[in-house]
Amino acid sequence: MIQSVVCVAQSRGNNTHGEVFVTNDYEDHRSNEIFVKWFANKVYYPGGFDVYRAVGTSNNWQKLTQSRLRPRKEVRPALAAEDPDLVPLLRIVNERPYEEFQEGIQKVIVALKALHSNDFAQTLGIFFKDRNSEKGVTYRYRVTGHIGNREELINISEPIICGDYKMIDPPQEIQFKRIKGAVQVNWKPEEKRYYGVNIYRKEGHLGWQKITPQPRAIQQYEDQNGDIRYPEVFYTDTNLPDSLELLYIVGAVDYFGNESALSNEIKLPPKDFDAPPPPFNLKASIRILQPRLTWQYVHEADHIGFNIYRRKNLTETFIKVNDQPVSRDSLTYTDQLPEPGGYYYKVASVDAAGNENASGLIFMEVRDVSPPQVPQNVTVISDTGRVILSWTANTDPDLKGYFIYRALHDDVKGNTEFVVVNKDPVLNNTYIDELPTNVRNRFVYAVAAEDTLFNRSALSEVGRVRLPDIHAPQAPFIKTIRVNEDGSLAVEWLANAEPDLKGYHIYRSDSSDANNFQQVNQALYPPGSYRYIDRGVNPGVRYNYYIVAEDENGNLSSPSNIFNAIVKGTAASGALRQVNRVKLNYNKRRKQLTIEWNGDGSHKGYVVYRGNSDQHLLPVTGMIQESSFVDKNLEDGRTYWYQVRAFDGKGGISRSEILNQEI
Repeated sequence: MIQSVVCVAQSRGNNTHGEVFVTNDYEDHRSNEIFVKWFANKVYYPGGFDVYRAVGTSNNWQKLTQSRLRPRKEVRPALAAEDPDLVPLLRIVNERPYEEFQEGIQKVIVALKALHSNDFAQTLGIFFKDRNSEKGVTYRYRVTGHIGNREELINISEPIICGDYKMIDPPQEIQFKRIKGAVQVNWKPEEKRYYGVNIYRKEGHLGWQKITPQPRAIQQYEDQNGDIRYPEVFYTDTNLPDSLELLYIVGAVDYFGNESALSNEIKLPPKDFDAPPPPFNLKASIRILQPRLTWQYVHEADHIGFNIYRRKNLTETFIKVNDQPVSRDSLTYTDQLPEPGGYYYKVASVDAAGNENASGLIFMEVRDVSPPQVPQNVTVISDTGRVILSWTANTDPDLKGYFIYRALHDDVKGNTEFVVVNKDPVLNNTYIDELPTNVRNRFVYAVAAEDTLFNRSALSEVGRVRLPDIHAPQAPFIKTIRVNEDGSLAVEWLANAEPDLKGYHIYRSDSSDANNFQQVNQALYPPGSYRYIDRGVNPGVRYNYYIVAEDENGNLSSPSNIFNAIVKGTAASGALRQVNRVKLNYNKRRKQLTIEWNGDGSHKGYVVYRGNSDQHLLPVTGMIQESSFVDKNLEDGRTYWYQVRAFDGKGGISRSEILNQEI
């Protein structure tokens, strides 16, 4: 308390050593005097103080002290009679070494006495009266202290207009709070205007009573975080009857000991702090997540109802679960819990003044009987020998995992006969169901979630899937080749039995190049076929055949057995001249490719073959007479292989070299 009075006027600047305060003459309102009072951090200076004055905002400082102000040798008798402690304190100031005085408690006591007594401040040499000021003129005052050869700036006062004395305004933002047997008081600290506050109280028919023996000064302190702050409560008026109305007024006290104008009256009505009796015989019954509380109570006149409090464990703070007090006529309450678990409850009775008194605690264990949410966004993707499921992860806090359901099919009404695929719950939101690669069934999948108490959700929306077919058909078997009367060959084979068979590819080579098989069917032979008629054959030439089967998923069988036959008759005499000088010319702008070759009189016609490799060429023209062809059916990014074959009409064939072009 004493330390706060001294520190309240200490400087906050880097180059000053205290605070300077000024006021107009409050003793004689007719005078032009201005009083100057200062509080240095060191209280007094061995070399004394000088006082300077400047007009307005100028820095033209005029020295007012003829000689430096120092502590006097004696206290005036009248002042000593008022406070006998001043005599030994002044003796300490004059006789004790200066450095020792700065370290002792007497420094604080001397400053406190000077704060309360302007006469003692004048005795210490920290009070000055400017008798040469002029009314209506604005002044500032500057005080310096001398120690050795050094002059230190104490501070510069706020501007003051010389004139009649005016009381300062009362404290601002005054707050009163009534608690049981006491009243707490706070206000806005303004250290530049005043150092303390006087508080007055009036109760009943008694007059106003000053309840602060000395002006109440507030000291800042350093909290546990290192922050400088004021206390939460500035003053507490104690030993008060709660049943009486109380009136308060407040006044500020400046550094010259003058009290401000008083605040407006603040009325505090009586307040009831006596809590009603608590409820008793608290019981609970449980229905899913809705526990029902019941209790008993003996009503009082000012009892208005009950508040219900809940927490999950003994370390948590209770929360009030009801917005408005439960009616005093109701001795039951049904709560809605956010989730299962253990809960503590208490019920508090409430009176008209807001006082509460709580029952004892009751604990209940609320079991989870609610299933988790149904998994959403289930997707099912087939892969070779497996089915990949994924879904949106559930957000249930007590989720244990997921179970995967599978059925072979569902009817038009969605009825299914599911089996559970996994033994233990799946922890993630994906699952891979491994299946034999030769399975052809259509499967239906669904997912269910399960919590830690084994509550299982309904099934999700189903996903349907069929495994991809990666198994090729069996190789066909050519059983015979017949020579027809018209000179054609009939290739016959045993039909494949696969249900997903799509058709057949027929390949042929001739005696001129027995290993160079070419596909002879332009379109896939249908699955029900077992015979192919080849009319593009020549007499006297031996032809070799094999067949490849293809299913609906594009899987190709191994080649069949190779079967050969010769067409009756005589082979054409004389060799065809070779088709040569084949050139490929690609026009990128027109996106077309021109094939040119050397024609010959021995050639009856030409057929251009094209393929995606040199092993698989198919005709892209019929029999043409020209020695060139323009291919416009091209796709970017592909490479095409070309061959020109010449025919003489007698079964003779001449093949060019195979060329390729990247598009």
